[in-house]
Amino acid sequence: MQNKNQLLDVHEFVTDSIIKKLEQGIIPWKHPYINAGFPQNLITKKFYRGINLWLLSSLNYPVNQFLTLKQLKDIGGTVKKNETAHPIIFWKWTEVKDEDTGQSTKVSFSRLMYVFNIHQCNDIPDEKMPFIEDRALPPIVECEELLGGMPQKPEIRHKGKIEMYNPCEDIISMCLMKSYDKMETYYSNLFHYLIRSTGHPKRLNRREFLITEPFVSDPYSIEALVTEIGSSYLKFYVGLSMVDSNTNSTYIEGWLEKLKKDKRMIIYASTLAQKATDFILNVKFGDASAEQAPAEEMSEVL
Repeated sequence: MQNKNQLLDVHEFVTDSIIKKLEQGIIPWKHPYINAGFPQNLITKKFYRGINLWLLSSLNYPVNQFLTLKQLKDIGGTVKKNETAHPIIFWKWTEVKDEDTGQSTKVSFSRLMYVFNIHQCNDIPDEKMPFIEDRALPPIVECEELLGGMPQKPEIRHKGKIEMYNPCEDIISMCLMKSYDKMETYYSNLFHYLIRSTGHPKRLNRREFLITEPFVSDPYSIEALVTEIGSSYLKFYVGLSMVDSNTNSTYIEGWLEKLKKDKRMIIYASTLAQKATDFILNVKFGDASAEQAPAEEMSEVL
């Protein structure tokens, strides 16, 4: 098992990668990657999740299909000259036995693994190449389907002039629909509050939700990052644009300062955001039929 220094190295490596993107003016969780599709393993057909979603989609390949070197060799493919593999985080659970009590507990550890995009490879058999098709439904229809499928959905009211989530009453207040310049803006803002509502004690009971002010006064808190990344997951899922007004230099500098101080923050927040997204999409851990299968299941391809 890895020691604490090795685990920290993984967090540092990934956080430094995100910091590098921010320094380039790219906000990974707010960048438009929709046309390339969800990052997916070419062989297992499982979707990458959590921080791996942003690590791979921010590479800007025309198609987000990836595979390991072993998988590539197994199907007779090769890597193109001068191409470099891309790191992702691999999580694995293992049982650790307490020498004093004899009781076993499950703990997770992480390490880096590496994948190639299909555009970096030669000789991939035609039958293995992905079939790319346009979305069958317009984004707004998919947004409504997403809302309709959320379990324990909070009440959504369209009466006020201010958008907010009231955790005491468990109510999302939205402006009248006609006041939005376009419906994409309405759903994008609504997704923000849906993610926030998942922290409520009757849903995921998220600790970060409970210890922050009701309206998240610190724009760079963990809960704020969970909300931002989680709403971006949902927008990615239905095909809404990731671009919004929060792309100014002050915003980027604020996150740079936070991430440089806390190397674990981005991975931790991404994990919480994935759990919030799974709750809204009603995706159960280990459900083989779910579109987004857990990244932990990637262990079978090593």
